[in-house]
Amino acid sequence: PATLPALIAAQAARTPDAIAVQDGQEALDYRSLLARAEAIAGRLAAAGAGRGAVIGLRLARNATLVAALLAIHRLGAAFLLLHLRPWQAITFATPK
Repeated sequence: PATLPALIAAQAARTPDAIAVQDGQEALDYRSLLARAEAIAGRLAAAGAGRGAVIGLRLARNATLVAALLAIHRLGAAFLLLHLRPWQAITFATPK
């Protein structure tokens, strides 16, 4: 079975200028998404991340988050989403 990074790379080869991800402030075509993911993966690998690592993410829901998730997947690592406003998560989880 094809992996998510392989599927996205194949789509990028077919339609590199098509919009891959768009948030309220920016749109990335497939070429740009792959370039951003590669840059993030390179920085993570240089910091020692790789297969089996767990990488914490504390990012807003935007195009960079999608690129970071793709980069982590390409490395064979796992991700742990960290809440942007931890006090809200604590309040949410506290029984009334």
